[in-house]
Amino acid sequence: AGINNLIWIHEKLASGTTTQRYKNNLVFVYERTGGSHLLVGLNNNTGFNYVANNVQTGFGNNVQLHDYTGHSPDIWTNGSGQVNLNMPVATNGAGYCCYAPTGLGGSFTAPWNTTTQEYDGAQDLDIKPADNTALVQVSRVWAAQSKAISGALTFDTTNWTASTHIYLEIDDTNGAVVATKNYYNSTVQGATLGTTPTATGFYTYKIRSYSTPAGNLKPIYQLKITYTAPQTLANGALP
Repeated sequence: AGINNLIWIHEKLASGTTTQRYKNNLVFVYERTGGSHLLVGLNNNTGFNYVANNVQTGFGNNVQLHDYTGHSPDIWTNGSGQVNLNMPVATNGAGYCCYAPTGLGGSFTAPWNTTTQEYDGAQDLDIKPADNTALVQVSRVWAAQSKAISGALTFDTTNWTASTHIYLEIDDTNGAVVATKNYYNSTVQGATLGTTPTATGFYTYKIRSYSTPAGNLKPIYQLKITYTAPQTLANGALP
């Protein structure tokens, strides 16, 4: 809940440049000067609160301010636009307050963002090279339903023959194979294998080599997986 609250404050209240308002070895106070303004107080002390008096702000004179974290009561600027800022004790990391004019609200739509993770397989790494006797699990990613997954593979073709190839597969949340591709010496480096999830969950990439020569029995590789994670995660979803 605390993270959700801070995300809301970031999206709805925090904008513009940052102005330092108060600082010592115990606390730091700054103001975001865009929009309706946002005054943030940070207290690093787990034993006591801290009051910073006569902190200048850009809110104007005699303005009621509300702490949108819920940690501290409302305050008012004085006739010079200053406040006495009482920052809470930093118990359990809660030694902060975020003040803006009262009455602000509203919601926002969180964007969907893709991410790309890179996995290297080699004999001296945790992820092993493409074995010529069994499948190797490269990685599994927690992907959102209906959001495409794509894996771009680059691989070492030293001493390969025409029959040498690497086999790549994707398994779905139930362990069933949903996509496969064979990579030969003639295959363009970085060629992708992907799928569109029919359900949210783990999707696993596995790799194996075939007909590899003595000088390159277990080829090294890099797999770049691009996917979109769900915006919410049910309790207990991860092992």
